[in-house]
Amino acid sequence: YNNSFRIGLGPYVGYRISSHSKLVYKDDDREKEKDNDSFYLNNFRYGLRLQLGYRSTDLLFNYDLNELFSEGKGPKLNAFSFGVVF
Repeated sequence: YNNSFRIGLGPYVGYRISSHSKLVYKDDDREKEKDNDSFYLNNFRYGLRLQLGYRSTDLLFNYDLNELFSEGKGPKLNAFSFGVVF
């Protein structure tokens, strides 16, 4: 198993529970501004995931099939993400 190559492909679904932004800046003192909002993001995400692995390391690639922002509230784009799992 440790010297084997793995590949996986399939769908994924996600739901946004919360979103926030934090801005930290220095005026005279260190200031923080926090904003809890939806930022017009879609609540549901769904797409395709590709996972490639060798030994104890995996590379993973996600592509959202739906748009990142609610209709008419932002640019039309689909999110893409990737990562490494050890």
